[in-house]
Amino acid sequence: MRTSRRFSIAGLLLGALALLAGCERPPVDSVQRGFRGTGMEQVYNPRILAGQAQNNAVPEVQPAASSEGPKAKDVFQNVKVLGHLSVGEFTRLMTAMTSWVAPEQGCAYCHNLQNLADDSVYTKVVARRMVQMTQHINADWKAHVANTGVTCYTCHRGKTVPEMTPPPAQ
Repeated sequence: MRTSRRFSIAGLLLGALALLAGCERPPVDSVQRGFRGTGMEQVYNPRILAGQAQNNAVPEVQPAASSEGPKAKDVFQNVKVLGHLSVGEFTRLMTAMTSWVAPEQGCAYCHNLQNLADDSVYTKVVARRMVQMTQHINADWKAHVANTGVTCYTCHRGKTVPEMTPPPAQ
């Protein structure tokens, strides 16, 4: 009977250790994000946060393009959203979007390379809607995004599908 008790105690100890193995070990830190007493705290582990810093590094800014010259809608075919930009600004933005969303796939992720005006590639249609969404957020949600604004990189972070996606609307 004593050996069975020893085994059950050892089993309980091993079970407790197994449960605790999934816990985050100290040091953890917390920062108050809301009003006092509301429990709005951000708890994080500096050790893990340091590893995530490279994921949050902002890509290099591309040199500014001139807003002078012909407009993209007058030079390129089927430019429905960004036609008000100059050709230089348009090209700069397309290059930036490629590096923010599909750096490995390149332009072919959204475009038919034989005919860039072709809308048969589904990702091009989605990209156009997302550009409209960012324009709407930057124009109509100033209280939330201030002067910082949002870009494709805000969500995509160099990946074709963002890692963090919002839940579907109900």
